[in-house]
Amino acid sequence: MRAMFDAVKAKPGRSSSRRLRTALGAITLIVLTATAIGGISASADRTPRAASSTELVGSWMVTVNRGPTIPAFQSLRTYTKGHGVVETANTGATNRSPSHGAWKRVGHREYGTTVVFFRYNPTTAAYLGTVKLREVLELAPDGQSFTGVSVPEFRDPAGHLLPGSNANRDAIAGKRINVEPLPGHP
Repeated sequence: MRAMFDAVKAKPGRSSSRRLRTALGAITLIVLTATAIGGISASADRTPRAASSTELVGSWMVTVNRGPTIPAFQSLRTYTKGHGVVETANTGATNRSPSHGAWKRVGHREYGTTVVFFRYNPTTAAYLGTVKLREVLELAPDGQSFTGVSVPEFRDPAGHLLPGSNANRDAIAGKRINVEPLPGHP
């Protein structure tokens, strides 16, 4: 800032009032620019943003239907802005770990995901290997639900592919978890 004043002051032939107006104009421009940037940033932090109808980011209640002979189960999933996925299922904490993985957009409202979790023997707690789930999801036009297919791949503790891997096509459906008002409060 001082260099700007010195440069304006150093130009020969300028009157002091003209130099002062130039310096004040420059300072005003700097202050207005800083204020505008700060205002935009502050309002962006305070304004809640509704989920886009083509955005997967958020938390979901998901139902997985594995066919007529195996019971369906539910899970809680969160898709992050950084393209990460974290999921916990209601199949029992002694059966499996939470899932971790990644997602990406593969079409207008279509997404691909891959998650992995550890499997355990529920009686002995022995490590049984991993399950990798590859999925394709289609987000509804309103962005509040999705449907898709999930294909499980089973591996033993040494990483060998197990029979039955990549054979099932499980139907999945998700419903977005939104902020809801507290009962009795506006």
